[in-house]
Amino acid sequence: MQNSLRGKGLIVSCDISGTIQNVIRNGYGPDLPLAVGAPLDSIFETACREKVLFFLSEARTNGSVIDWKLVILLNSGLAVLHCAAVLRDNMLTVIGSSFRDSVHQIMEEILRINNEQSNQMSSMMKEMQITSRHSEYDNSIYNELTRLNNQLSNMQREQLKKNAELERLNGALKSAQAQMLQREKMASIGLLAAGIAHEINNPIGFILSNLNSLNKYGCRIMEYVTAQSTAMESVLQGEERCDDVISNLAKTRRRLKIDTIISDFFNVINESTEGAERVKKNVQNLKNFSHLDGSQWKLSDINAGLESTINIIWNELKYKADVVKEFGELPETLCNPGELNQVFMNILINATHAIETHGEIRITTGIADGFITIKISDNGGGISPEHITRIFEPFFTTKEVGKGTGLGLGIAYDIVKKHNGEIDVESKTGRGTTFTVKIPVRSG
Repeated sequence: MQNSLRGKGLIVSCDISGTIQNVIRNGYGPDLPLAVGAPLDSIFETACREKVLFFLSEARTNGSVIDWKLVILLNSGLAVLHCAAVLRDNMLTVIGSSFRDSVHQIMEEILRINNEQSNQMSSMMKEMQITSRHSEYDNSIYNELTRLNNQLSNMQREQLKKNAELERLNGALKSAQAQMLQREKMASIGLLAAGIAHEINNPIGFILSNLNSLNKYGCRIMEYVTAQSTAMESVLQGEERCDDVISNLAKTRRRLKIDTIISDFFNVINESTEGAERVKKNVQNLKNFSHLDGSQWKLSDINAGLESTINIIWNELKYKADVVKEFGELPETLCNPGELNQVFMNILINATHAIETHGEIRITTGIADGFITIKISDNGGGISPEHITRIFEPFFTTKEVGKGTGLGLGIAYDIVKKHNGEIDVESKTGRGTTFTVKIPVRSG
């Protein structure tokens, strides 16, 4: 079977608990740190281990699994393998290869051998049944069969217990993941609150100022209207000459600055309207970002999500970087827009933290090979090589104590994977970092 592996790969035998018993490397050599006696999930990337445990559970339950993409840890970095597994005689055989066809060929060979052995075993059992009907009853065979049957029953009970425990652990992991996401959202509230308060407070301030001005204008206009009414009554009753009334009204008009009020009146209203529109826009951006309408998965515009996220954290961005947007024309895709906005926000905030004084953040979107691609680049300090393989690990951070939770990129990774997407990072120390997020296009 080793020769059947095209490209790089491995074949690992382990017992029912997942402890490695034998390893066949194919092309990796010492680059793959594998040890007999170690747990199988230890060779996989940390964020992938929950998926590995589920992979092993499916193999134990169904007898075989195929077409799983898992990420292994190498001394030189990470590698994606197409993986399959088959259960036979309480031993799990796990095959991984960089070529999908290679895994299929090996699995077909293993399953063929298993089927032949199963057919042979069935034939043997039939022969034993025929022989037992025509031969003398053999107590030793009966006792052995009884013992094996009891052993099988005990193994089935143990397997059921293990399956139940795995389900419990899986539920606990999902609960912990949900709590981590909630903590990260709560950590973002302080940042968002300061920015939103600033963006709303400014227009509200000059709206209130304009309302005070309009109140004064209204009082002066009412005073002038009252003076006009009094003057008209005086003229009608013959108490004053018309020329004197007109002269007095002109003085009153100048004193109350009615002409200035008339010229400024609509400017004040227009400024107030503009401020109210800014407040309305900020509230709408906040609603779009958090999706307060209760929606979850729906057809959404990725570009619109990026725009609302940028607007929400604009107070954080504008002092640290010039934001360059190169948005391509994108189709709507089925996704959870609120969660994807969280991904974009986490990456953008990290970009601002990477820039020491003032720099540039470039956001590019496009579509290729059935995936919507979002690239977010900065020209900050970059990520050192020893850290770049760990940035998606929960609680890993290079920031000062109290400045980062270490959850942002780990949660972003989980969200993208939940969308069957990909997230990659490229970085050069001193030159900047580029995050690439790929989300499959789904019509519903």
